[in-house]
Amino acid sequence: MYHLFVCRSPERDRIRQALSEADISSAVYYSTASHLQPALRFLGWEPGSLPETERAGQENFSIPLWPGIPVEVQERVVETVRAAVGVRV
Repeated sequence: MYHLFVCRSPERDRIRQALSEADISSAVYYSTASHLQPALRFLGWEPGSLPETERAGQENFSIPLWPGIPVEVQERVVETVRAAVGVRV
């Protein structure tokens, strides 16, 4: 059973702000790349060592998802994200 709908955008902060203003929750997980976690410091990786991995951590966010999420809620989330980034249908 899925419990996270993870998205990625360089406009993450703008999207999350729009979601928040629309009273739609969102979250960020794994914002610090694994190779930069304190527990793995002994491996010697430095910021910039794995730029795509680090970029993914800076761009990911999750939007609402649960079993039986109503179509109306899905559409509201999608429309809020579209409006935040200027995408028209």
